[in-house]
Amino acid sequence: MIPQATLRIKKLKSWKSLGVAASHDIRSFNTPNADPSRKVVLLAGEGTSDGTVNLALEKVGNQKLRKNAVVAVEIVLGVSPEYFRPNSPHSYGEWDIQRLEAWQEVSNQWLKERLQNRILQTTLHLDEASPHIHCLWIPLTEDGKLSYYQTEFGGGRSNLSKIQDSYAAAVAKLGIERGIKGSKAKHTKIKKYYQAANQDSLEINLEKLLPLPVAGENAASYREKAIALLTPHLDIINHQLVHRQWLFQENEKERSKAISSERERQKLERRLLVEREPSLEAVAWELGFDSVLGKTGIWRRGKSIIKIEENRFYLSEEKRGGDGAIELVMQANKYNFEQTVAWMQERFEQSEILSAAAQYAQTKTSAILEKEISFQFVQPVQDDSQWQRVYSYLTKTKKLSSEIVNSLHEKGIIYADRHANAILLYRDFDESDTITGAACMRSDGSMEIVPGTHRRRGCFWVGTGGRESELIKKAVIVTDSIEVLSMVTLSKQQEEKTIYLAVDDVRCLPSRWLQQIPEVIVAVGKSVAENEIAAEISKVLPNSFRVLPSTESWNQQLQLSKRASESILLER
Repeated sequence: MIPQATLRIKKLKSWKSLGVAASHDIRSFNTPNADPSRKVVLLAGEGTSDGTVNLALEKVGNQKLRKNAVVAVEIVLGVSPEYFRPNSPHSYGEWDIQRLEAWQEVSNQWLKERLQNRILQTTLHLDEASPHIHCLWIPLTEDGKLSYYQTEFGGGRSNLSKIQDSYAAAVAKLGIERGIKGSKAKHTKIKKYYQAANQDSLEINLEKLLPLPVAGENAASYREKAIALLTPHLDIINHQLVHRQWLFQENEKERSKAISSERERQKLERRLLVEREPSLEAVAWELGFDSVLGKTGIWRRGKSIIKIEENRFYLSEEKRGGDGAIELVMQANKYNFEQTVAWMQERFEQSEILSAAAQYAQTKTSAILEKEISFQFVQPVQDDSQWQRVYSYLTKTKKLSSEIVNSLHEKGIIYADRHANAILLYRDFDESDTITGAACMRSDGSMEIVPGTHRRRGCFWVGTGGRESELIKKAVIVTDSIEVLSMVTLSKQQEEKTIYLAVDDVRCLPSRWLQQIPEVIVAVGKSVAENEIAAEISKVLPNSFRVLPSTESWNQQLQLSKRASESILLER
């Protein structure tokens, strides 16, 4: 495979972030994914965090910086592992020294030509999987102005693509080519490389690695020899484990970034809604308020005074405030939401009212979400006086095992409510068995979901066989709680740990959890709806297989078999 050049750019928007980047690049503090026994080579700069920041400040001088300006940029240059170790690209931390020196010289020369006196610090990292170069530079224009977007690097994807073309042309003579233009699969090759390296490093064949004992060799001598042979491999494992921890931390950082980005998107969306809804000044005027001369943002209606600041208002009489047109009308006129919309309909365009209503709903929703209120499912009240009726229905009408029903009742998973309905609790799949909802089965056999149930977080399930500490070896999927209990009743005592679970829709399927179980059986019935569910499950779990009841359902099959057994006993 032809090795490919990589060039990544990170914009730094504060002197603090520049100092942190400089410290990271020269390893002033511990870096989890780096091997401390290997070195970092300083190619340019003073080699200290303070020195790098001071040099940047000196180059900027006394020019005034705009808010959120890019004060420095970090370029990372690299090449895929095939270049450094063509015969064994997955050999973590190894490289051909001649190839390294050739690539380092070309890359460093390219940086000098492109950035000239704007370079703050350049380092060559030899303490990770593959060599790469970090270059910190200050984005000054030809006339000395600090402006990243006016340099050849700014201006969007097209300019960055040209820079990548330039670097690829520089290293082409080394047999390195440019990565695919416009590819959205960023850094996939590096991720796959780490996965392969980690996997290879963690698989140690002791039969091959442990030395053969020599005749007459004592235990102490053999122990020293074994340690000497195993130590390099254990060092690699330790290093890979540290690297995995670093990857986990990086994923957490990316998750935090995604959350922040989503919040910014919501802010922008709210801002756009605000721009489309009626201005508070227009609403205040329609409400009968007049602006007070000489007092910006102050409006008066009799004794009532409103202060307006952008899209927020304050009612001095009520000593409270709010956001947006809808809330202003509601508070000023003491209207409910329906009255407010009717009032606005006669005075504003429909598009303006819809924007105002959307803004109102979003503001209220955001306020609720920020409180992080957790809605807990409330179980139907248990009534032990009705249990005998439910028990009789389950065991005599539905022919379920009395042993299983009693066991689940003792655990509180099945019980009766005050209307003599059977309540079957849904639980999640972790060790806490958190209650996530319930199904309610009436005496006529009809089943409904109890309000408040979180259908994606859990379902009704029963575990059988094996020891408690064992991993689940088999999962059996049916469509409802009675089918679960019917399958457990029909099945012989399982030696291996098995879980039976009710899934009536593929959206309820805990697919990731089930993918870890060796054997998955889809045992849904024969109806059209159940056939559709089975087909959807097979797409999500392609290694699962289906079994069918001999009748329309497993409970029907159970009832027939029980009645047949009872008839035989009567004949005897």
